[in-house]
Amino acid sequence: LSILMGLLDIMSLETLGTLNKEQKTAVDKMLTQSQRLQKMIGDVLSLSQIEAGIIPLEISTFPMERIIESLRAVADDFERRTYLKVCWDIDQDFPPLTTDASKLEEILQNMMVNAFKYTSKGEVRIRIKNRLDSKSVEFVVEDTGRGIAAENFSKIFDGFQQIDATTSNQGVGLGLAIVKKYLELLKGNIHVQSELGKGS
Repeated sequence: LSILMGLLDIMSLETLGTLNKEQKTAVDKMLTQSQRLQKMIGDVLSLSQIEAGIIPLEISTFPMERIIESLRAVADDFERRTYLKVCWDIDQDFPPLTTDASKLEEILQNMMVNAFKYTSKGEVRIRIKNRLDSKSVEFVVEDTGRGIAAENFSKIFDGFQQIDATTSNQGVGLGLAIVKKYLELLKGNIHVQSELGKGS
C-alpha cells in the first residue's frame, strides 16, 4: 500500500508526464481511497496492540502550541475539502503539558475527523480550556451535524461500530474506540453530548 501511494503521489505531481483532467481526477481518487485504507489498517493495528497491552506510553513535557498547530493543520485540510467553517476558542497562557503527545494528537484528530465526517453543513468548533481548579485541560470538538441518539452514546466507543454508516463516511468504526482506549492509558475522561439533527 505504501509503494502504491508513493507511485500515486509521483503521478499526481506529474513527474512521469502530464495528466489530463480525467486522469488527474482518477489518480486523486485512488490516492484518497488509499489513504483511507491506510488509516483503517493503522486503526486495526493500534487497537490490536492496545488490547495486547503492548502500546508503550512516551511521556514528555511540551508546550500546548504543539497540539494547537497539529489540530490547525488537520482543520485547514478539512476546511478546504468540505467548505465547513472552523471556529476556534482557545484559552491563553497554558502551562506546559505532561503526557504522551502523539497519543493526545491522535485522540483529538480522530474526534475532529468524526466531526467533519458527520457534518454536511454548518461548522465545527474546537474549544481548549485551561481548567485551573482541577489542574487539567479540557478539549471540546463540537459540530452541527446529524447528531447521535442517546441510546447509542455507549455504542460509539465499541470497536467496529458505526451508527448510521453510509458510503460517504466509510471506515471500520475504530476511531472512537481508539480514543477511549488511549484516554484510559492517559488517565483522561471523555463525555458525549448530542441531539439528533442538532450536532454533537
